[in-house]
Amino acid sequence: MPKVVRGTSPPLLTKPVTGEDLFLYLSISEVVVSTVLIREEEGKQRHVYYISKVLQDVETRYPRIEKVALALVISARKLRPYFQSHTVVVLTDQPLGKEVHEGICGQHLGGKNLAHKILRQGYYWQGMQKDVIKFTKRCDRCQKISPLTHTPAVPLSILTSPIPFAMWGIDILGPFPMATGQRRFVIVAIDYFTKWTEAEALATIMASKCKEFLWKNVVCRFGVPKVLITDNGKQFDNSNF
Repeated sequence: MPKVVRGTSPPLLTKPVTGEDLFLYLSISEVVVSTVLIREEEGKQRHVYYISKVLQDVETRYPRIEKVALALVISARKLRPYFQSHTVVVLTDQPLGKEVHEGICGQHLGGKNLAHKILRQGYYWQGMQKDVIKFTKRCDRCQKISPLTHTPAVPLSILTSPIPFAMWGIDILGPFPMATGQRRFVIVAIDYFTKWTEAEALATIMASKCKEFLWKNVVCRFGVPKVLITDNGKQFDNSNF
C-alpha cells in the first residue's frame, strides 16, 4: 500500500538553498514542451517548479532543436529569479549533436568543428568534444563522401611471401553502422602472395570468433599459414592463437 500511495501522490515542491546549483530538465513532444526545475538534497532530486506549454499553430512545425530552444526560452522567462540567483544546468536527452550535424542547417562538419558549433549554439556537456568526434566517425554519409586524410609519404617496407598462402595478414575493421544480426565489425585476412582476401562480418570481436574465422576461412581452405601478421590486438595476442 505505501508504494501505491507514493505512486499516486505528486512530489512536493521544495525551496532551493541560496547558492546551490539547480538542474532544468527539458522534454518535448509533437504538441507540448515541458520543463522541471530540480535541486539535489542528500543524493535525492527534489522538485522546485514545473512548466508546461501546449504548442500553437506554427510552433507545432518547429524542428526538434527549435522546440528545445523554445522550452529553454519559456523556462528562462518564467524562472528568471532562479536563473539570476543560481547556476542552472540544463539537461535534455534530445540528439543535439545529430541535429546540428545533419539537420536542416547541418553541414556534416568534422568532430572538432562540430563541437565548436554546438558550443556557439549555447550547449555544453562534460566530455562533449570526445563524444562529438566519436559520433562523426560513425556518420554513414561522412564515411561515404568526406575527403580522405592523406598522411605523409614514408618509404615502403615490402613483405614478400615465398609461396601462395604461406603468409597472411589479418585485421579487424569497424565499428560500422549496425547491420542485420547486430553485425558492426568486419574481420579480414589477406594472402601476401596472391592478394586473395577472406572477410566476414561479426557482431562481436572476441578471440573465439577470430579463431573460428581463421580456422574456417584460412586453415581449412588453404592450409596452416607459415606466417601470420597482426597488429597484436587482444583478439590475436592470446593462447588460442
